[in-house]
Amino acid sequence: MGLARLLYPSPLYRMFLTSGAPATPRALPAPPPRGSAEGGRKVLAGGSLPDHPDWQAKSLDVATLTALNGFNWLADLAAVGTPEARKRARGLIGDWLGQERWHPIVWAPDITGRRLAIALETWSFVTEGADDALSKRWLASLSRQAKHLVRSLEDGTDGLPRLEAISGLVLAALAGLGRLEPATILVRLARELARQILPDGGHVERSPSAHVEAFELLLGLRESLTAAGVALPGKLEAAIERMAAMVRFFRHGDGKLALFNGSVEDDSRAIDRLLQRAGIKTPAPDSAPDSGFERLSAHRTLVIFNTGAPPPRGLDLHAHAGQLSFELSVGRERVVVNCGGAPTRDAAWVMAARATAAHSTVTIDETNSAELSAGGGMVRRPRRLESQREDSGGAALAMASHDGYAPNFGLTHRRRLWLSPDGTDLRGEDILLGAHKGLFAIRFHLHPDVQVSLIQNGGAALLRVPSGVAWRFHIGGGRLELVESAYFGQGISGPNNIRRAEQLVITGPVIDGAPIKWAFRMLPRN
Repeated sequence: MGLARLLYPSPLYRMFLTSGAPATPRALPAPPPRGSAEGGRKVLAGGSLPDHPDWQAKSLDVATLTALNGFNWLADLAAVGTPEARKRARGLIGDWLGQERWHPIVWAPDITGRRLAIALETWSFVTEGADDALSKRWLASLSRQAKHLVRSLEDGTDGLPRLEAISGLVLAALAGLGRLEPATILVRLARELARQILPDGGHVERSPSAHVEAFELLLGLRESLTAAGVALPGKLEAAIERMAAMVRFFRHGDGKLALFNGSVEDDSRAIDRLLQRAGIKTPAPDSAPDSGFERLSAHRTLVIFNTGAPPPRGLDLHAHAGQLSFELSVGRERVVVNCGGAPTRDAAWVMAARATAAHSTVTIDETNSAELSAGGGMVRRPRRLESQREDSGGAALAMASHDGYAPNFGLTHRRRLWLSPDGTDLRGEDILLGAHKGLFAIRFHLHPDVQVSLIQNGGAALLRVPSGVAWRFHIGGGRLELVESAYFGQGISGPNNIRRAEQLVITGPVIDGAPIKWAFRMLPRN
């Protein structure tokens, strides 16, 4: 990458990129538009984008540079679709073209891929069939960007960002940009799908949000390839089919996503639309061994249990130290949750959200089960993880263990979750194996809508959800406390991106092999 940073800004490299622009796009993307009319109206009102931005200002942070040059604002203006929105879009594109030059963030593979995809999706809106100077300049630029993206693809961030870059390349090839051959790009897509989509259909980053984003990208490619009359690669069809079942796996009864590895709830209606577009009825599996999750369900009760290892190095940028955490919901109401993805882009909040203590699992001496890097990824991770599952008579039992606390404390954490056939009884058992004499804390983060109070002199707790369903939580071993928590499940753009919540915490001294038992039992309605 060092030599590339010298080559890419050079006039010689720009000359290399100048050829290969078609007179008009050969084929345009077919997916539904991705923009938000509400976002577009904000752009028109001048609230989110100045008339003449400095697209590469040194004062801008990475997140702002990414948002500005990723061109989501163009998709938003296209969603408005008025002549005023078109005029604003053309003015901003012309402004961007006037400042076009290579920049390591602005021309990063995933940002370039996204910009290409949105530019082609909005082509008809921007040009309105006009063969004018701006259209020609814009198409020439897109061709340059496509040629550069082919060369720089492997320089970018692995995982979902690389899939986004390849998606943009496929659309560019279908449009005839940069003299790219669709067949060649589809070979690269197939190779990436084999790396990133696991045999059980989960995405390699083990994040429900990343999984849904990847699923949407692949659906868009399928629709665009079909519209262009290009035969669908078998690996693409197979990946979409497996992923659809895993989208259902990660949904709670409210239709939104479980909160693992940086995920947020997402919009249930948007997820419904994706599954409708997929047209695949495969139900959610009970077990996802390659992704490292178990799903225990009975009647209206659902438990999603994180039993797997962190994503491989290089794919763990947003991974959380949430080994053996779980979430519990009943019908459309969440009871036990993880805190969710970072509520802001502030580095301190990001690290707090990734910490083990932000998850419904065990911490030792307030230490993470994996050592997190402030720049993303993991410095140290569990090396040995084991899991198994038994289903009998309608009841489900999932067992898992990890050695993430072995380097610091010589401990292995083992957890068992059992759900009764009628879904009214969830029992758990945590065992710490090793001679360490520290303190454990077992956290159960509660959704903000759950009302909770300690009963029996602090030996148990009573929980009630808005529908009136009540649960009694009781423990065997340790001391029970009720502590303040925070919920980030609605994400950065949510209306309440940080909500006050509470957590039940069992604390006590580590005793080698001594089980700490706990249970949630649904109380009969009066």
